[in-house]
Amino acid sequence: MTIMPMVMLCGLGFGLLQVTNNRNMFLSAPQARSGAADGLQGMARLTGQTTGVVVMTLLFNAAPVEVAPRIGLAVGAALTLAAGLLSTLHSPRSLSRPA
Repeated sequence: MTIMPMVMLCGLGFGLLQVTNNRNMFLSAPQARSGAADGLQGMARLTGQTTGVVVMTLLFNAAPVEVAPRIGLAVGAALTLAAGLLSTLHSPRSLSRPA
């Protein structure tokens, strides 16, 4: 039960991120290519989910049952930190679209 509040906090964070992330992504794509941007976003999301499942499956098969969840959470935290650092290094472009 001690992990449940952390999972809920992560879910809240992902929910808040997803709206702004999708908005920025779709506004940065040309309007005529919005369908392609949507397809690319879906493909990236599913690729990330699939990769995550594969990595965690390998981890849970390689590590002892007692420590695998902690290692999995540490790997997730490290990847999240790396993504956050990469995001701060990215210089944003103007997202306003002419009327």
